[in-house]
Amino acid sequence: LAAALLPGVPAHAQTADPRDYRLIVKVPREEVDQWLKQEIAKSKGKFDAERYHFVVGFSTGHYGSDPVQAIAMRRLAFSLLNHTFAAGDRVTPVSWELELWDRGKSIDLTDDPQTRAAFVDAVPYAPAENSRGGHDTERAIYETLTDVVPKNGAASTIVLLLTNTNQSQG
Repeated sequence: LAAALLPGVPAHAQTADPRDYRLIVKVPREEVDQWLKQEIAKSKGKFDAERYHFVVGFSTGHYGSDPVQAIAMRRLAFSLLNHTFAAGDRVTPVSWELELWDRGKSIDLTDDPQTRAAFVDAVPYAPAENSRGGHDTERAIYETLTDVVPKNGAASTIVLLLTNTNQSQG
């Protein structure tokens, strides 16, 4: 993700502070916003007329060794939060490596900025305790669908799992 956002960034930049958002100067906000709205339309949803539950997952297995991509992932999620998601939407953060290790509380977005701040505060800034690194995307999808997405709300839930470009270890 970071490589696409910051072409030419040398590998030695990986000693970055995980909260130094100046390292990622541009996120593809408009492209991701447009893509998400197109995907909702393909599923017969009406983005401007209906409200959704967005489960936003963060693959944290690389956070300790690759903080720049971790920053890029969070910046992209925060961009969606601030520019795409709307009052009336619900957001739930989840974190995974080889399994889901954190299932955050669902937050109902309102016009009060504190609801968005609550999501930002719930997003991971470090890998799981005793992390072995890596991620299992297939398991994260399964666990998110079975443990996080409520059965009575599945039709209006959108799961967005953010990870680096490394292959899943499933």
